[in-house]
Amino acid sequence: MMQPQQDGPLKPIVSLIGNPTVQRELDLVGPQLKGIKEALEGVRDAFRPRIEALQRLPEAKKLEARPALMRELIAHAEATLAKVLRPDQLRRFLQLRLQGEGISAFLKEPVRAQLALSDEQGRAIKELVHDGMRRIEGLRGSRAGGARERIAEIREEVTDRIRALLSAEQQASWEQLLGEPLALGTTEPAPAAAPRAAGSRGPGSSGPGTAGPGAGNDPFAWR
Repeated sequence: MMQPQQDGPLKPIVSLIGNPTVQRELDLVGPQLKGIKEALEGVRDAFRPRIEALQRLPEAKKLEARPALMRELIAHAEATLAKVLRPDQLRRFLQLRLQGEGISAFLKEPVRAQLALSDEQGRAIKELVHDGMRRIEGLRGSRAGGARERIAEIREEVTDRIRALLSAEQQASWEQLLGEPLALGTTEPAPAAAPRAAGSRGPGSSGPGTAGPGAGNDPFAWR
């Protein structure tokens, strides 16, 4: 198995594709799964020297350079997947990936562009997301009773406040980006988002970006 620092950047994609429920949803079969694994391993190998070089940089320069490199790596991974997935499979995969990203999905540039956010909306949403993430981070790993439920409540609260900033047209665009929610079981301590009330759906209602059932036998585990 690869060490966490090696597979970290690709872990959300690997976990999502490796989830049996997602595989059934995308109608992935053996030969195609093998092709996807090989494609993602190719991305990993192609970026390994640059990631290793990044790790050798002084901390300040590493923090400055890392976001751009990670964006490039993920974009390359998505472009590579587009070559081995059918268009309908890729579209659904991207929806499920967005569902699993939680409130941070609102910070993705393609999402912001698709929603046509104004500068004012963008600033307000960024502030809400960062505040929510700080509150969530303070609860992660907590052994206190109710921490998991509180994290879910924070995600739901932040999503509701963000949706209140969107026009009806923007909310409709957001629903299209998410697609139909897919419920996945998870053993993670914190789900990607709380269950949503009818007609008010946020990203990651059950965390497809996490390693769901059968993740212990993930066919994409790096060796």
